[in-house]
Amino acid sequence: MKHLRLIMILLAFVFASASCEKGYVADDEDTSEKVEDGGDKGNQSSGDDKKDNDDSGGDIASSDTLSVSEFRTEELSDAVWVKGYIVGAATGANKNYRYDFDAPFEFATAILIADSPDASDVSEVISIQLKSGSKCRAIFNLVDNPENKGKLCAFYGYKDVYLLIPGIKTIGSYILFSE
Repeated sequence: MKHLRLIMILLAFVFASASCEKGYVADDEDTSEKVEDGGDKGNQSSGDDKKDNDDSGGDIASSDTLSVSEFRTEELSDAVWVKGYIVGAATGANKNYRYDFDAPFEFATAILIADSPDASDVSEVISIQLKSGSKCRAIFNLVDNPENKGKLCAFYGYKDVYLLIPGIKTIGSYILFSE
């Protein structure tokens, strides 16, 4: 019984320490904005603090960044970075699943990202949940930020099914790349 309790404590410690990440927001001279979302509240620091994340696995510079098509087709058990272009918005309110690829956008619930900024089919995209009240929703939703359509972004999280398609429901970190 003591061994089981010790194992549970060690596992809790490992999972808790693995979810910690550093974040940053780039200054005007940088090419991207990176912040930690961690669910609902994000931390920001100046671009002068620009560093790779610690060994928690959330480093976008790693070779493990996936394309949207790789994310859609691969079996994934670990959190990964996925990179793509914002191409639309989606919702599943009242089990009525809708995917919108053209402005004006009506849904702030989720964005759709794809390998091509011109993608317009659900079979080419993944969904990214934008939790209500989160900094991530404020930055990415196309209702309030229609200019984000076509912008390159990256998200760190676990593959899940969201809005009936592959996606990320809980975002660990994200980047919105500048032009």
